[in-house]
Amino acid sequence: MTLTRDTIGQAALTLIQQAGLPSLSMRGLATHLGVAPGALYWHVDNKQELLALLADTILTSPPFTPTTPAPDTRTPATLANDLRTCLLAVRDGAEIVSFARALHPEDPTPITPITHAIRRHHPHAHHAEWTARTLVHFILGYVAEEQNRSELTRAGLTQPTPPTQPTDAAFTFGVEAILCGSLHNNPT
Repeated sequence: MTLTRDTIGQAALTLIQQAGLPSLSMRGLATHLGVAPGALYWHVDNKQELLALLADTILTSPPFTPTTPAPDTRTPATLANDLRTCLLAVRDGAEIVSFARALHPEDPTPITPITHAIRRHHPHAHHAEWTARTLVHFILGYVAEEQNRSELTRAGLTQPTPPTQPTDAAFTFGVEAILCGSLHNNPT
C-alpha cells in the first residue's frame, strides 16, 4: 500500500468510527496501516495536524461540499443542515472540526460558503461573515451535544433521546433564529 495523506486520513476516520476520537493515537494508526509510526510523520507532523486533515476530509464531503462545479445556490439554512449532516456522519465529527478551527482559525472552511449564501440576503459583508461564524459555532455546539449524548448512551450512562424531543426541529429553530436575528439587526 502506498502511504499518502489521504490513506492516512481515511484510516484514521475508520478507527474513529470504530472506537471514537479518544482512542485515536499515532501508534495505533500506524499499527492499523501496518507501518512504522515514523512513516506517518513523513506525511503528518503530529496528531494535531492529523485532526486538521480529518476536519478537511469531513468538510469536503457531500452534502456540505457539492460534487459538481456548478454555482452554489443553496440557502444558508440548507448549508447549515448539510454541515450538520457531514458532522453527524463521523463519530466525534463536531469535536474534530471544532479542534481544527481552533488550531487554524484563519482557515475559512466552513465559514466561506455560508458567508456567500448569507451575502445574497445581507447587504453588509462583515455582518454576513459574523453571522456565518455565529451559525458555525451554533452548529458545532449543537452537534457536539448530540454526539456526546450518543456516546453516553452507547456507554450505558444515559437513556437514548426520547423521540418526543424534536432535535431536528430545535436545530432548525436555532438556525432560523440566528439568520432572522442577523437580518433584523442590520444597521445601515
